[in-house]
Amino acid sequence: VASNVNGLRDSVVDGKTGILVEPQNSLALTKALLKLIADEKLREKMAIAGQKTVYEKFDAKKTAGEYEKVYIEILSQD
Repeated sequence: VASNVNGLRDSVVDGKTGILVEPQNSLALTKALLKLIADEKLREKMAIAGQKTVYEKFDAKKTAGEYEKVYIEILSQD
């Protein structure tokens, strides 16, 4: 469960890898937490999907490669 704000939206896909709630909405936060507490299969499904997303989007080698491409592009400009 995460707040629906910049940064967290990049890593949490609402309903797939977690549940996003509006900031400062304690009722939505409570409902989301209770939903996950009550549903073990949903927790497991989201955990697996979240782990997959992290490996795909935030892998260190992949990220380093992307930075390298940007640096090469910048350095090759006249």
